[in-house]
Amino acid sequence: DFQSEISNVFELGYRTQPITAVTFSLTGFRTLNNKLRSGQPAPAFIQNMIEGSTNGVEGWGTYQVTPKWRLSAGFVELRQQLGLVAGSRDPTGPGALGTDPKHQWQLRSAFNLSDKHEFDMAVRHVASLEYSTVPAYTAVDMRLAWRMSKSADLSLTLQNLFDPGHIEFGAPATASEIARGAYLKLLWKM
Repeated sequence: DFQSEISNVFELGYRTQPITAVTFSLTGFRTLNNKLRSGQPAPAFIQNMIEGSTNGVEGWGTYQVTPKWRLSAGFVELRQQLGLVAGSRDPTGPGALGTDPKHQWQLRSAFNLSDKHEFDMAVRHVASLEYSTVPAYTAVDMRLAWRMSKSADLSLTLQNLFDPGHIEFGAPATASEIARGAYLKLLWKM
């Protein structure tokens, strides 16, 4: 008896480029959700007995500091209000659906050191997950690239530079952890 979930989405946004070097966008949104997936204890089966709303604001911007250096930033604020429909016996309820962070942001720098060398850096922060034991984290990634020729690029990427690892989703026993890493990449174009 499972039916399609229904989401009615309303968005209002503004995007502009006030000067050549600067662009930004700001969007507000509201989603009205009906017939969201829910479950029942044994004998288990799927129903449509969760409803609610999601509200948020999203923004991003870029600033071309110099012809060789660009800064970017973005953020999302999100609030979910989900609840069980009267009569539901779902043991986990909205916790199985509302697993998005309330806020996250990112800062990026892209710098062309020369015509053949690039240095990029990104810092991102993600809030803890409300219905989960996944804590908030901040990660820093860096990339150094060398254009060896018209057909070959070599780059070194360092991921989670200042953190040995962080959990992004899942229960503690089965969590998916993103570890610190270093990646060397050779790209050959034919």
